[in-house]
Amino acid sequence: MYIPSVSINSTGTSLCYGDIDGYFVYSLNDIKQKNFCEKFDQWDPSTELYLAERLNTSKLLLCCSHKDSREVLMIGLKAKQVIMKLDMPSDVLSVRINNESLIICMQHMIRIFIPQTMQAIHTINDIPSNPNGAADLSQTTSMIAYPTFENGGKVVIYDGKNLKAVRVIDAHDGPVVVLKFNKQGTLIATASDKGTVIRVFSVETGVLVHEFQRGVTRFATIYSIAFSEDSQYLACTSNTGTVHLFHLSPRENEPCFPKDSNPISDLVSYLWKSAEAYTPAVVRPKSTSSCVLPVGANSFAACALRIMNNRLHLIVATSEKYLFVYEFDPYKLELSLKSQFELGREEEEKGVGLMNSF
Repeated sequence: MYIPSVSINSTGTSLCYGDIDGYFVYSLNDIKQKNFCEKFDQWDPSTELYLAERLNTSKLLLCCSHKDSREVLMIGLKAKQVIMKLDMPSDVLSVRINNESLIICMQHMIRIFIPQTMQAIHTINDIPSNPNGAADLSQTTSMIAYPTFENGGKVVIYDGKNLKAVRVIDAHDGPVVVLKFNKQGTLIATASDKGTVIRVFSVETGVLVHEFQRGVTRFATIYSIAFSEDSQYLACTSNTGTVHLFHLSPRENEPCFPKDSNPISDLVSYLWKSAEAYTPAVVRPKSTSSCVLPVGANSFAACALRIMNNRLHLIVATSEKYLFVYEFDPYKLELSLKSQFELGREEEEKGVGLMNSF
């Protein structure tokens, strides 16, 4: 079954939607504006896109088509021109890009490029099977994260500047299917194929700093994880149709080993963190707030967190061509739906955009 491509940039200011009609790029403005979701560009290449990723809010778009899943197209927005084609040795599963690096993830390798020249500078080979193309690139550092399934669900932190692995994190018992850096590149959030627990680790030390319980008895497929800009909140979407919002308390964001610590405090801190890793599920923190999407439970959904009008907002885009904006109130358990928008060509043909604003 064909599933459209949906992605939101880490700042929640740009949305890419790709389907059989081509790609559609939207600028996400301030929630106070009437045209919150404004179409930036579109193009009909008469093909089925399964991947579309934009460099921040630039005029550069990377996409892949089912017609040739080994080819990455670099498209200049507005000009609607294919600037370059990158041929890969196997099917492309995901791409991530920032101002300094571009990574293209395949099942057994990751290729690193310089965006300005599109020169390949390194290939990470012999990666154990990564069928989901799980990988992330920090938006502010050169760090790359990808899973390795040898001996459980481990995550490799790779320095894309010095081209070497700097840390391996023992994240889960099973395969890691989703991982996400925070904006500062200091934290990495992970989820396994079970989807019951979300874990957050320090990139610098590899120590578990927070653990959240999404569910206890029901397994789920986690689709997307997003940090708020200040790293105080984390959201995740899954095939259950429920989006969970978690709060990272200040204690979990403090450095695990302070510079002025002594051997005794270091040992106590280490033992405390180690004990937390084995804390029974019944006492793990659950979501601070949540919402049930008004679409099919198995609809793929990408999410982002953004401060607008001095309020934290959850932005969710689904493969069923809808964008939802929710507002978080710390005194309420349910996120409040503020607006929804229809995406793609049907929206254009109908002449509709903002369907509801509450």
